[in-house]
Amino acid sequence: MDYTTYVTAEGDRIVLELQSARYLLRQLTNVREGRKVAGLCEYLVPCKDKGYDPSAEIRTSASTVSAWLDLALLERLFRGRALTHVVAAGDRLEHELRLHKGNMDRAWNACAVDLVQCSRVHCYYVMLNNFVSVLGKIEDEAARTAMGHVCRFFALQNIAEDFGSFMLTRPQQQVCKEALRGLMPLLRHDVIGLTDAFEFPDNVLNSALGKSFNPWPTYTCTNKLFSNRTLRRQGLREPVRGCQAQPPQPPGPLLRIQGVPPAHPRPGLHRREEEAPAFWRCRGQIVTLLPAIPI
Repeated sequence: MDYTTYVTAEGDRIVLELQSARYLLRQLTNVREGRKVAGLCEYLVPCKDKGYDPSAEIRTSASTVSAWLDLALLERLFRGRALTHVVAAGDRLEHELRLHKGNMDRAWNACAVDLVQCSRVHCYYVMLNNFVSVLGKIEDEAARTAMGHVCRFFALQNIAEDFGSFMLTRPQQQVCKEALRGLMPLLRHDVIGLTDAFEFPDNVLNSALGKSFNPWPTYTCTNKLFSNRTLRRQGLREPVRGCQAQPPQPPGPLLRIQGVPPAHPRPGLHRREEEAPAFWRCRGQIVTLLPAIPI
């Protein structure tokens, strides 16, 4: 998630995160006072035991790539991180309240950074928990495999960016990164289809892709795993896996470059055939000129 601050209907995003943190601390108080807590905050239940050490939840003995690809392990680490951050924020708030003689506003402001962080890691845990639960409901085997790679990549990338929240040895950190790098070649085959599966309409994207001036080669997806829509990808010399190239168009009256529609040439291509070099550079790649009719 991108946590760059921007305005929402309810206000600043930090304000929303602080509101989420307020809810989390209220649930922590309920657990410590013996009241029942369920749902998204059920992971706080062990805190009802005053001798409970939450740091045990962010340790692991995983030392191989296959172990780090276990979704149960990744979900436990996310749950443990959320638990430790919420407990730490609650303890810090109690300390600041004593320090400021019960002034809640000053104590809350002093703990704002910790509160925002506990809200974020809680949201990450909820995202992973929902992701894992949905994976088991996907019937198509190919889709389930592809989404499983995305799920593991999301979890490992998040852990790698926040090693400080986990009690991992340096060798374990290196193995985690190795598992993350190992997923990249697996995702690369399906990344175009996965991106297109969001099916954002062109008028929403407001992108140069799909407009009249389009220097991108066009491919039509026929893979049942993803939606059957038109895919565009720069510099492709062969179709994407599971996609078929569209039939070539007849030469137009202007000089044509592979992947560029003849009716809308790139700036500087409106030249006579005898003035054109043997090769031209298009977006950093050398492409050959197709036969053209002199202007």
